[in-house]
Amino acid sequence: MNSDSAAQLTLVVPTYRRARFLDRLLDFAQAVQCPFPITVADSSDGPDATRNAMRVAACRPPLRVELQSHTCGLMEKMARCVESVTTPYCGLWADDDLQLPEGLCACLEFLEGNPDYASCMGRLVAVRRHATDTEAYLETYPSREEPAAADRILRWSENFYSSFYAVYRTAALQQMLRTSAKASCYERCRIIPEVLMGQMALLLGRQRMLAIPSIVYQMHDANDSRVTPCISNDAAFPEDYRRYRQETAPILAAAAGISEAEADRLIDRSFRHIQYWTGGRWWVFKKLWKNLRRPYRKAYLRWDAKRAVPRITRVIKERVPSTDDRLKSGSVAIALAAVARHPNGKP
Repeated sequence: MNSDSAAQLTLVVPTYRRARFLDRLLDFAQAVQCPFPITVADSSDGPDATRNAMRVAACRPPLRVELQSHTCGLMEKMARCVESVTTPYCGLWADDDLQLPEGLCACLEFLEGNPDYASCMGRLVAVRRHATDTEAYLETYPSREEPAAADRILRWSENFYSSFYAVYRTAALQQMLRTSAKASCYERCRIIPEVLMGQMALLLGRQRMLAIPSIVYQMHDANDSRVTPCISNDAAFPEDYRRYRQETAPILAAAAGISEAEADRLIDRSFRHIQYWTGGRWWVFKKLWKNLRRPYRKAYLRWDAKRAVPRITRVIKERVPSTDDRLKSGSVAIALAAVARHPNGKP
């Protein structure tokens, strides 16, 4: 990749009190000679904050990496950080996973040639490290390319996946995060910002999924997000949901050319689908019945309780042995070796 192309994309790494994972991420970025500028959005305090600052400084050069310190929640932190991005494209990079330069380059090339797409993402390599071997899966998500924004949202919610790791046009990602920061609180209700980010990405444009691996995602018990409840406070959930829908409905109505009342119902339907497929509890959503618009309230709840939500164009999940050639090429092999050496980050 030439230097002009490398300057088109910025990677944002949110982190909080996990210096061991940031160490591993930066080691990997150096090993693969990551060509893109990296911004670390850190809200750690104490020893972790000091360690992160020293580690980032030690990586310059060869990496183009900078550190931003924040004292706020996850969504607000990412929104503030992405607002400072000046490149036309931007991607998010979780501190415990490993982005693959080849996949990022392919996504960037696709977006450069397809201006009606807002985001692009490659295949995900999901790994779990055992004492004797590495269990790996290649996951392929369906592209969401329907002409109508409402159709993209519904098809995505019927087979929910997270597009957190996609490459976005920076203006789209900035709008997504501004809306998410106003409409949700990750620490209080994790499911809402995760759903909202995916919905906003599809409201702002089509989404293509490529066949090339673009990230190694580690499944492990040391990942804080795996133990954070989807809903931390059931009593506060109806108000959180009302705020989320209030912020999202006008954007959906404008993008889809429908009324806000129709947008409200579409958001309700999409959220119910996601709750269904992610193992969400139906009784939690039923707490919202007073918030649903009349005269659709009881009819929609009764109807959804009896129907099976169709799963269209499902996510393809292929288990592959550690000897598979696809896991031995390029930066995939370097990422898997990094996970094998430090499965829970550096001690």
